[in-house]
Amino acid sequence: MSRSLSTWLALAVCCAYAAWMALGVSMANSMGWDEAMHVAWPSARMVLHARGGEWLDVLRVLPDGSQYPFVYPLYTALVQGLFGLNEWVARAGSRALWGVGLFGLFLLAREFARGSRLRGMELAPWLVLVGAMTSPMAVAFSGSLYLEMPFVTVSIYALRAWLRREPPCDWRRDLAAGAWIATAFFTKFNYGLLLGFALFLDLALESALELRAGRARAQARRLALLALVPVLSFAWWFLLPWPADLATAAVHRHAILEWLGGNLELGRTPWTLRVVDWTCHLVPAPRVLVLLVLGMLVTVRVLTRRPVRVAWLAFLAANIPIWLHPFHHDRFLLPSAVLVWLLGGAGLAALLPAGWRARLAAMAVLAVVCLAAPKLDSWPLARAVMHPAPEQYDYAKARLAEFRDLRPARVIRTAGLARSEHDAFVDRLAPAVRPNDHIGWVAMSQEFPPAALLLALRERGLMPDEALLARDLDAVFVTLGLTDPGWSETKILEWARAYSVILTTVPPYLTARTDRAFLNRYHNTLVGSGQWQYTKLGSFTVDRGGKRDVEVVALRPTR
Repeated sequence: MSRSLSTWLALAVCCAYAAWMALGVSMANSMGWDEAMHVAWPSARMVLHARGGEWLDVLRVLPDGSQYPFVYPLYTALVQGLFGLNEWVARAGSRALWGVGLFGLFLLAREFARGSRLRGMELAPWLVLVGAMTSPMAVAFSGSLYLEMPFVTVSIYALRAWLRREPPCDWRRDLAAGAWIATAFFTKFNYGLLLGFALFLDLALESALELRAGRARAQARRLALLALVPVLSFAWWFLLPWPADLATAAVHRHAILEWLGGNLELGRTPWTLRVVDWTCHLVPAPRVLVLLVLGMLVTVRVLTRRPVRVAWLAFLAANIPIWLHPFHHDRFLLPSAVLVWLLGGAGLAALLPAGWRARLAAMAVLAVVCLAAPKLDSWPLARAVMHPAPEQYDYAKARLAEFRDLRPARVIRTAGLARSEHDAFVDRLAPAVRPNDHIGWVAMSQEFPPAALLLALRERGLMPDEALLARDLDAVFVTLGLTDPGWSETKILEWARAYSVILTTVPPYLTARTDRAFLNRYHNTLVGSGQWQYTKLGSFTVDRGGKRDVEVVALRPTR
């Protein structure tokens, strides 16, 4: 098959897959905290400002995310601006973006194969592509609004741009590589820093070789072009984030330093969960990971070749901190998964026999071995590692089945409420809200965050667009953090007087988390003050490892 035909075929496959996955995206779960607060909220604000022709205000939204950057919210805003401002469009757009990432992965694998000089590399891009398309974890998070999958897509194109810098190289490739690195950083800061560190190590080696060869001046020009976009973008973000001000730049500097040492207080995640995520969720079955690791080891023998060196540096830079950090989520594996698919797929291609018939037969056997009856090894491994009690077997098996689900309509991992719980919650709230209400909120929940409340009220016509744009989350809600701001009773009542209605729940958190109990004091102060009319709006049931009823309450001033 010619190179051109192969490219077009891969593009067609990726487009068909992306359309299939996007149209079938599940809405079984609502938005959790990270999705609503850091993506859906800024995205909605950008869309609404753009509709009003307020383009400077669109730009003002960009530097608002001090810890969560703007690239993905900007993409989501573009998608929702074209197809409608709602959650389904955002999730379908996320799935479509992964289709773009898959095609980029095919192109990256081709670039890798060309430079690695391993045998059998004609099939390497296809094996890499199939590895990514059959990753249940990639399917699970491609429809979410978390930042991991957007970063994976951007990192693929950044790595490809980096590999294309090989001599003879013109200025456009250096400039493009720098632009992709900056885009990766502003898609997700921590992963972008890790990728940048790996590429810096490769650049240091490259520069040493160029200096030894007497090409110092040419290398200096290349370094200047490479650094141009990152330096300008970092200067904008950390020194003068126009149209914001110097105070915002100071917040950005503080936030990145705080972020680098974050989540240490949350305790160490057991290594057993990490093993299960690697073997039973990132891949369809443990045997697939074994084969991919075997393929990765094959590439070690050509480690001196630049594409292989770059891929291994990026893999180690992305993966070692994930294992060393005490806090863990399954989605943290996705940035390093790109390198597992790339190195593992290329290494397996090198092991295939010569001759097309023998290769096709070997690939057919490989497909059967990888995908047939995945529960045969996933359940024994999970049971051996996790040691569930016999009464938990059914639950554990159901979770494993959910992990390996490759359907477009599989449940999306969101950390939000089940859709039925979310709708029941909003149904109770809606009758107490008038379109021109100035709403306060005394509650704290990862499962139903403040931005999700405002966006849900907007969808029901209870919050005009101009009212939504006027909302400052830091002012509307008592706290967005997990610690008590320490307000006195006078301060609480002074804050409350700014609102025409205050919505809350009993208890003021949806799951049994003792670190939110301080909100009870704020709730009780308002209720006991005699200045607010207490109206019960009904209750709904939350099922988080046990069902509990949560009462919904509205408070309006008595005078």
